[in-house]
Amino acid sequence: MVKASPWRRLGAGVRLLLNPGRIELVLSAVTIVFIVILTGPEGTPLGVGLDILAYSFAALGVRWPKTGASLLAVFLAIRGFLPPDMGTLNEYAALYVLLGAGMRGDIVLRRVFTLIYYPLLIWVTGLYAPDVTGVLQSMLVWALFIGVVWLIGNASYGYTTALRRAHAAEAQLQRQVLARELHDTVARSFTQVAMASERARLRGGATADDLDVISEAATRGVDELRLMMSLLRDPSASVEALSGGTSLAEALTAAQKSLRAEGFNTAVSVEGDLAVLTEAQSATLAAVTAEAAANIVRHGDPAQPAGILVHIDDARADLTFLNSPTHQDDYASAQPMGLWGVQQRIESAGGTVKFGTEDHLWVVRVGLPMAEQAA
Repeated sequence: MVKASPWRRLGAGVRLLLNPGRIELVLSAVTIVFIVILTGPEGTPLGVGLDILAYSFAALGVRWPKTGASLLAVFLAIRGFLPPDMGTLNEYAALYVLLGAGMRGDIVLRRVFTLIYYPLLIWVTGLYAPDVTGVLQSMLVWALFIGVVWLIGNASYGYTTALRRAHAAEAQLQRQVLARELHDTVARSFTQVAMASERARLRGGATADDLDVISEAATRGVDELRLMMSLLRDPSASVEALSGGTSLAEALTAAQKSLRAEGFNTAVSVEGDLAVLTEAQSATLAAVTAEAAANIVRHGDPAQPAGILVHIDDARADLTFLNSPTHQDDYASAQPMGLWGVQQRIESAGGTVKFGTEDHLWVVRVGLPMAEQAA
């Protein structure tokens, strides 16, 4: 296990302390320490105590935002009746409350207490103002401070919101890819087990071929499930490891072999050079071919011909899968996960997928542009 460097751990700790749920507590603690050092032995115990009390109310907002903000408002109201030397920087605690509310996205609380704090802050600092000009300057300065705090709060909340949405979108994408890979690997293997078992049941006994299919598919499904679990335990691993590494040429050969083994008279036609495909394009079309062949086995009629047509030129690669659907489909699903997986793969690569019935045949057409390679 690789340990993070001390600087990285320090940076993570600082980010943790300055998150929206702790900002008032951290800033209040730092300010209290600063006040104690600043005043030193010359400061009056009552003044220092009032400063600590004010920032304690601000820190209280971490756990109870409304309570802490309300107690600080009462403190500021009382502070206006006390002599100017009763405290050093206690009025700035209000800014921490407004900052924390903005960073958390508590817009209502921030608006309400901005209206409460602003006149109280002017009243408290008015103790130091010698004339009306000083009061006007105080009004301007506090408006500026509060505006800056609002801007920082909005920026922080916008950033954390965008970050949460990005993480949620990434997690959703990972779930979709995992669902697709589970369907294209584990589910496909155990469907072969179910189909071979059903054939054996209808015949009244299992042949050696049936047992071979069941054994191989079950073993492969267990291995795929173990790989999936290892990928779930290791976030740094790629789920594409489940289906990567197979070229379109290999997938076409395997598809024809598996279809013929299931009794389908399958023709495969290739026009163009498969070698012009990039590794990513070839792997994508290989995964699509494997899924389309599995769908033909599950839903097609072995008594009718099936075909796979490939056409590749400088502009695009087109694959067409044809078969006659069986009249009694025991493996039909209300949600066609296979076609959903095909669409996800192809559309994410900029291609198109069309499927439906044409002249009593079930046809799946897949198109992938070659622009990526041309570039």
